[in-house]
Amino acid sequence: VWNMQKLDLSCNEITQIVGSENLLDLQHLNLRSNRLEQLNDRFFHIVYGDYFVQSQVRSVDLSENRLSSVSSLLFSRLNKLNNLNLSCNRIERVESDSFADLSRLSLLDLSYNQLDHLDNRIFSNLYFLQYLYLQANLLETVEDELFAGLPYLIDLDLSQNRIRWIGVDAFSTLANLRNLYINCNPLANFSLAGLASIEN
Repeated sequence: VWNMQKLDLSCNEITQIVGSENLLDLQHLNLRSNRLEQLNDRFFHIVYGDYFVQSQVRSVDLSENRLSSVSSLLFSRLNKLNNLNLSCNRIERVESDSFADLSRLSLLDLSYNQLDHLDNRIFSNLYFLQYLYLQANLLETVEDELFAGLPYLIDLDLSQNRIRWIGVDAFSTLANLRNLYINCNPLANFSLAGLASIEN
């Protein structure tokens, strides 16, 4: 399908979708509010003739579906992706390298899922990430290294989780952080010293 840059299939009852390998020029894909439980690992692999070609996709909205996990291959060819919305699903597991190839990602929304743990390497390649939304999950701890590779992060939302412990250096590398939300957690102790490195 030549020349199609935006495809909006939101607010339907889609349970399965195939054929995306022919969307050579697609930049924006909206699948919000459907009934998708999973996507094939090769869903975003674009083919021209006998060759894989670089995807042009900049934004993907998969919010309000029924996804339960995110594999390491699903987004592996989306190296131009800027915005990824996975909110309001049933995601319990995200593999440590699921976002490894998304070096241009600016916004990642994983809010309103069922995540109780995040691997310390999960955000390590998202150097230009500015907005990270993790609210309304089941997270209990925030390790020191979790956000270590995010120097340009501006917004971080950890509200409405089950966080009881945050490492003293968890936010120490977030020099550009402007908005931090940790409200509505069972947190008993918090050290403001960990925010000292934030500029201005």
